[in-house]
Amino acid sequence: MTPARSIPAPSRLATAFAAAALALVTLSGCALVSEFTSHQKEQVFATWADAPAADPDSSEGTGRLPTNTPSLRPSTSDRAFVPPSFVPQDATNLKIRIVTDGPGDIVRFESPTPILSDDCVEGTLSGAALLETTWWPASTPAAGIVCGDGWQVFISDGVTYGWTSV
Repeated sequence: MTPARSIPAPSRLATAFAAAALALVTLSGCALVSEFTSHQKEQVFATWADAPAADPDSSEGTGRLPTNTPSLRPSTSDRAFVPPSFVPQDATNLKIRIVTDGPGDIVRFESPTPILSDDCVEGTLSGAALLETTWWPASTPAAGIVCGDGWQVFISDGVTYGWTSV
């Protein structure tokens, strides 16, 4: 009978470490892959005031900057989640989803106040939102509000939605 071989203690430790590392990567793999490949980030704010503010010296009357201007929104900063200038200050349930490596942001909010921007007029919406999320409606109307900074906005069931593709 051949005696059973035992695995030396350092090899057992290395094997246990490798198994733990594999389990960690397997269990968190989806989150890691999503973080590095999706180039999308989303934040939710209970109110407009909870969202990050832009430079108070900005040219916008509300102190908010359009989020679709890459030079004004570094992808690693909370400034990327400054609400677009047309979002009223009484907005609640504000959700902003951004593309960190290009245009195509979307926003949704609730507010009894109409869109507050001299740069937005009623018009025909063109194209479609480039991002998908569970809170975006299944269909987009043909008519809505078109803003000069590239945002296209519509209201559905009392909720305001907007997207930009430029």
